[in-house]
Amino acid sequence: MLRKTLLLIYLLLSSVSYTLAQDIRNSFYYSPHINEGLSQLSVRVIHQDSRGYIWLGTKNGLNRYNGKEYTVYQENPSDSLSLTNSDILSLAEEPGHALWIGTSYG
Repeated sequence: MLRKTLLLIYLLLSSVSYTLAQDIRNSFYYSPHINEGLSQLSVRVIHQDSRGYIWLGTKNGLNRYNGKEYTVYQENPSDSLSLTNSDILSLAEEPGHALWIGTSYG
């Protein structure tokens, strides 16, 4: 009888832990402060560079996160050194630490 009771308890606990694991895997954490400084909440691409910065590419610019705050880079037609377009599609870093940014215009 003790053996059957222990088996029943084990099966119940196993099913509960499996259910909890499924809920955790499919959950999404949202912080109300996540968009403070971010150019747009819909992030297309994320890259962490060799210096530790987190780069986030959105439809509305490139965002660099240093662990405390965001710096936003966007297209500025009057600045020849700005992005060619604010719609960021890809990010890559070369061995020399240069960050390559792919936009919808190249």
